[in-house]
Amino acid sequence: MAAAIITEFHTIVILYENDDLIAVDKPIKLASIPERNREKISLLKLLSEARQQKLFVVHTLPSSMGQLRKTVVPSTNL
Repeated sequence: MAAAIITEFHTIVILYENDDLIAVDKPIKLASIPERNREKISLLKLLSEARQQKLFVVHTLPSSMGQLRKTVVPSTNL
């Protein structure tokens, strides 16, 4: 079974991880990044809190690319 980050409302499945990036299956209704309100729940916020480190979104695939929606987030500073 793949690793996952489980929160009260979301399960974020980790598809791939190494020292430089994390690829996840993002839940459909969860925003990748916070918009104007930095306190709003987003994938970036949940992953950063779970990993206790600053992360950055580098790429997302639109849902039209298939069922699997992945967001790649580096786990170290670029």
